[in-house]
Amino acid sequence: MEIRVLAVIDTFRVGGPGKQLIAFCKAAPAYGMTVRIAAFLRRPLKTSPFIESCRAEGLPVRIFEERFPFDPRLPSLVRSDLVENRIDLLQTHSYKANVIGALLSSRMRREGIRWVAYLHGTTNENMKVRLYYALELWAVRHADGIVPVSEAIGRVVAARLGRSRARLEVISNALMPEAVPDRQIREQARRDLGVSGDAVIIGVVGRLSREKGQGILIEALARLNDQNVLALLVGEGPDEPELKRRVVQIGLKGRVRFMGYQNDMTAIYAGMDLAVIPSLSEGIPNVALEAMGRGIPLIASAVGGLPDMVADRKSGLLVPPGDADALARAIRFLLDHPAERRRIGEAGRAAAEARFSMAQRLKRVQALYQRLMAPRVFHG
Repeated sequence: MEIRVLAVIDTFRVGGPGKQLIAFCKAAPAYGMTVRIAAFLRRPLKTSPFIESCRAEGLPVRIFEERFPFDPRLPSLVRSDLVENRIDLLQTHSYKANVIGALLSSRMRREGIRWVAYLHGTTNENMKVRLYYALELWAVRHADGIVPVSEAIGRVVAARLGRSRARLEVISNALMPEAVPDRQIREQARRDLGVSGDAVIIGVVGRLSREKGQGILIEALARLNDQNVLALLVGEGPDEPELKRRVVQIGLKGRVRFMGYQNDMTAIYAGMDLAVIPSLSEGIPNVALEAMGRGIPLIASAVGGLPDMVADRKSGLLVPPGDADALARAIRFLLDHPAERRRIGEAGRAAAEARFSMAQRLKRVQALYQRLMAPRVFHG
């Protein structure tokens, strides 16, 4: 029996939530779910990296065109799609999609359409972001199901939602099937990056903003004073000018490279020796799963869902958030102990495969959706 799902997401780049949704949609039919993706797109744009990634995977995307911010037509556009395509369940990602779900919730409930809101976490970056998060938490109170993507997010949301806790079920992000690059691929990737054979490449992937902690990594590198280390900072964001200024100020020019946004991370991951997540706040970051899935040893701040993912000194190293000295010591330990570096990378891959498989995630989503749909007659 089929459950027809419309998955609405507000994303332009192919970030963690977008990657997870694409993988979910591709695998969902084997679990009795047909999932259509819908995304918002602001005029005059006709496409986005996320939309193009969906199309490259053979996934059509319904585009809800926005004329301007807070376009009041959006709820009616989503509502029309639900009716025209006989959707059984609306699945929403991001505050905008979740608010639209709340605005449609009463009518959907009368018509037997269920709504599941996914929560990917937030940051305290600025007042605007905090306001959006408060609005999102108000919205998801009206959902039939609330799915935080990590235990840490679930604990925060449960405390904030109070009586809505009964509808909350944590379903973690899934590990993507990643190939561990062989020696030839790795060497070619490093040549393409212009890196000498024995240099240690540290990868930091994420938006360049305070809560992601790239500034902490830069301070840690200054303490290491190791000329044979190159840090690749992958991403864009408001802190980029200040981070670049700090790199020059403390004499790290040439040891920190700003890579910008990368739609395809294959070559960068292939060349990495260490992955570092120096964040001050997190859910379950997709980069952690991507690194661990490739056997790259991970050093991460002990925040959000990361301690649930990483067993310290076993499948990765955990450090206190915001502590540049502790981060420098962790990096130094793995630089000085290559055998331990290999062991932690292998253990991280095994742990991720055991705990975060896509099959496990799909089974849990399937069970949740079937429970929510139980009072209805399925299309089949």
